[in-house]
Amino acid sequence: MNCSNQRLIIIIGCNKTFLDSVAYGAGSSPSSLAVGDINNDGKPDVVVANFMSNDISVLQNAGDGTFLSEVRYTAQTYPISLAIGDINGDNVSDIIVGHQGADSFSVFINTGNGTFLPQIAYPINSGATSFGIVDLNNDDHNDLVLTATGANNIFVFFNQGDGTFGNGTIYPTALRPSSIVIVDVNNDNLYDLLYTHQWGDNIGVRLNTGNGNFPSQSTYSSYGPVPSSLIVTDVNNDTEQDVIVMNTNSATFVVLLGVGDGSFYYWGNYSTDSSPKVLILSDMNNDNKPDIIVCSQGTSLFTIYLNTGDGTFYNQTSYPAGSVAISGGVSDFNADTKPDVVILDLGVQGIRIFEQC
Repeated sequence: MNCSNQRLIIIIGCNKTFLDSVAYGAGSSPSSLAVGDINNDGKPDVVVANFMSNDISVLQNAGDGTFLSEVRYTAQTYPISLAIGDINGDNVSDIIVGHQGADSFSVFINTGNGTFLPQIAYPINSGATSFGIVDLNNDDHNDLVLTATGANNIFVFFNQGDGTFGNGTIYPTALRPSSIVIVDVNNDNLYDLLYTHQWGDNIGVRLNTGNGNFPSQSTYSSYGPVPSSLIVTDVNNDTEQDVIVMNTNSATFVVLLGVGDGSFYYWGNYSTDSSPKVLILSDMNNDNKPDIIVCSQGTSLFTIYLNTGDGTFYNQTSYPAGSVAISGGVSDFNADTKPDVVILDLGVQGIRIFEQC
C-alpha cells in the first residue's frame, strides 16, 4: 500500500446550502466510491476504486468531517466497482472490489482497525459492476450478489463461514445487468434481487424462494432507455417497497410503486440534467421522507428532489459538483446530524465533500 498527494474533494451538506468543497487525494481515474465505517469508531469513512492505477484508496474520517491522508491498496486490473460490508463475521467492515480488466472480484479483509490484508481474488466470467452484501440463506454469514454486465449474468456467492466463497451460482439476465439492490419486496422475510438491464430498457426482479434460490425472473419497463441505476425504498409511506430507476439516455428517473407481492406499477417520471450517472437516497430535509439525489456527469451537478410523502417529488435544486461528477454518496461526515454529500469527480482525480451548513 502507498500514499498519494493527488486530490480528493469532499463537499459537506444547511438544508438548502452547502459549504465549499474540501479536496482529498485518490488514485488515477477513480471510478466508484463507497461510504462506511471501516475502523469501528462510529464515523463514516470513504473508499474509492481507482481504475487506471489499479488500486483502491481508503480515507478515514477524523471525526469532524475532515479526512486523514489516503492509504492505497493494490487491486487487480481496472477496478470499477466496490462495496463495504462484514464478510468474515468479526463485526468490522471489509471491502469488495470488482474489476473490469481481470474479470474478477476481490475481497480485502479488515484487520480490525481500518487497515486491510492483501486481496483475495475470485475469477468470474466478466467484470463485476455492482454488489449486494446480505445473508441470503439465514446462516448468519453475509453472502455476495454481483452483476456481471458483459456476460449478462448475476452471480450469487454463498459465504463458507470464514469470509471465503465457493463457486458462484449463475442466473442469466437480459442484456447488460448493472445496478443491483437486495431487499424483501414481497413481504415473506426473504431477500429478493432487483437490477437494471441497460440494453433491455427494463428492470429485472428475482424473488427468493428460500435459502437464497432465485429460479425465475420478471421484468418491468423502465419507461426510458439505458436504465443504469436503481434504488428501492417506501416512497409513499404505505409500508411497501417501491423502485426508483434512472434512465441515462433520456435523462429521467421513474417511480414504480410496489404492490407488496413483488410486482410494481408506473407512478411518474422526472427530468434530470444530462447524462445522470447515479441515484442516491437520503432524507435531506429531516421530514422523515426519503428524498432523491441525482448526480449528472453531463452538467457536473448534483440535484436534490424532495419527497412530498405520496411518492411524488418537488423543489428540484441543483448544486455544482465539480468537473466530471460520476458517482456519489450521502452520510453525516461531521457529526452535526445533517446529511452531507460526497461526489466522485473525475476532473480532479478524487472526491468532493459538500457539508451542510
